[in-house]
Amino acid sequence: MTSPPPPPQAVFANFDSVVANNTTRINGRSTEAAFTSSGSGDNLVFNSVSGVTRGSAIARITIDNNQDLSSLSIDGRQSDVSFDEGDAGVASNLGSLGYPGAITLQSSDMRSMAIYADPYFSNFNYQTFGVWATGLGTGSGNLGALSVGAATDGTRIPPTGSVVFTGYVAGILTQDGENAAEVVADASFSTNFENRTIEVEAVNSQLSNAVGSLTPNDAALLDFTGTLTYGGGGNTITGIFSTSPTLNLSGEASGQFFGPDANEIGGTFFLTNPDDSMSYIGGFGGN
Repeated sequence: MTSPPPPPQAVFANFDSVVANNTTRINGRSTEAAFTSSGSGDNLVFNSVSGVTRGSAIARITIDNNQDLSSLSIDGRQSDVSFDEGDAGVASNLGSLGYPGAITLQSSDMRSMAIYADPYFSNFNYQTFGVWATGLGTGSGNLGALSVGAATDGTRIPPTGSVVFTGYVAGILTQDGENAAEVVADASFSTNFENRTIEVEAVNSQLSNAVGSLTPNDAALLDFTGTLTYGGGGNTITGIFSTSPTLNLSGEASGQFFGPDANEIGGTFFLTNPDDSMSYIGGFGGN
């Protein structure tokens, strides 16, 4: 006797049209890195983060009748992760840091975690983003950030005009020989369509806990700026983000416009200091 086929997965157009209690597949892009570690739980220490890759990613979400997240799975280039209603922490968020729309998830075996930007709370309709970690407490694993949604056709990006998208970023900060922390910050994306430039500013950074000598009171040191650009007729946005010289974190960011007429923006980034002993991986989105 053959098994019945799996239920169909809806094709994503926007979050307004997502059907409750059905799985929706959302395509996008990811940035990932591998890590080694020791210890577990509150004693988990990251020893190194390396091997950054960028590629395609898929998120599959299910929402209930109240538009609350009931399951999330992510297929990245290096790793996969999945959470459902049976996983501890599925209803948690970073409200204590001022971002109740940033949902935190943790698997029941404590080996995977994620931050997911709730599009309904964040007023996103065409994209969302998040970060994840796998292999926690096992000695090695992966960190990832993704940006998924209905990408704009490059020919539909306005040729003139300007707009300021506003939103936020969420990420994971690690330091060799220390633990990790969740990071969130407000973000603005000042876009000049004629020059095809986007000036990015992330401010009001919040840190969930101390990482080495960097305490939550020092979180402003994680604020960053950068300039993104894209080519005519295309929808691949790239550039560099950098923090202040105190931490001296810098690295590549990439993203896309989303929606039928570049209604929103989203992407991922990976920043390190000069000796690669501190890393900050994250995603961003704005409308």
